[in-house]
Amino acid sequence: MKHELVIHSRYAERADLAAAMRDWPEFVAGAGPDVELADRATGEMVAIRYGDGWENDYLSITTDAPGALFDRAIGGAVRVLLGFDSRIKLRLITPGDTRLDTPKFVVRDADG
Repeated sequence: MKHELVIHSRYAERADLAAAMRDWPEFVAGAGPDVELADRATGEMVAIRYGDGWENDYLSITTDAPGALFDRAIGGAVRVLLGFDSRIKLRLITPGDTRLDTPKFVVRDADG
């Protein structure tokens, strides 16, 4: 089953996640905001893709078997995006979830 976390940000396209994650041992391939990660020991695979639509630009982080790599990819993406945008929205989409309305979490800076 596919698990997905969507991060909405006005600057998602500018996030060079490939450069930020290139030194990770799990890095397989990537350019700009699009990244492929794989953990050889556990078999966990994570894909990060840029998309536009909904409210604004977004990153989609997906995996079939969420584990430590999925969590690490989310943290890495959030860290890079917060360098551009102090207000991002995260939406966890679990298998069977068809609600694409409001995000479940909003991260804001101290001014927000």
